[in-house]
Amino acid sequence: KTRPFSRTEYHRLAEAGVLTEDDRVELLEGAIAAMSPIGPYHSGVVDFLGNFFKSALGARAIVRVQNPLALGPDSEPQPDLLLLKPRDDFYRHAHPTAADVFLLIEVADASLEVDCDYKARLYARAAVPEYWVVDLVRQVILVHRQPTADRYASVVDYARGTRVTPDAYHDVQLSVAD
Repeated sequence: KTRPFSRTEYHRLAEAGVLTEDDRVELLEGAIAAMSPIGPYHSGVVDFLGNFFKSALGARAIVRVQNPLALGPDSEPQPDLLLLKPRDDFYRHAHPTAADVFLLIEVADASLEVDCDYKARLYARAAVPEYWVVDLVRQVILVHRQPTADRYASVVDYARGTRVTPDAYHDVQLSVAD
């Protein structure tokens, strides 16, 4: 038998040493889910995106890479990249929530199905305003906007040769080829 965990219980497991920083897991709707191993291509794209947005946005956003996002009482995913509302404490006292997010990005190779289906529904339900999936296999960026109760009303694929602009920052354009 299994039962769902709350975020509080999840953190207690870490405090007790049951879960460690080396465990690649995240809490999704009460389930402790294993995360896919990160290969060099995936890592390089995440690093590129982090550097790109830090350079382009400066102090207009906090760029957070592979760190937790508090989504309700039973979910704490660790997206590849978050663009967050600036705060003086840099979220030292509490993990950011969906209300703090300008843009959430997942980089997908082996995790594409989970990112485009399960996580898209999770992020839409939490009202994350904009969610990108960087599909490393097809080399496209799937841009999800207009969250509803269980999905994003708008999903647009941007292919190589095009540029994509976050809704929150119309002066920033990312080349899909990059």
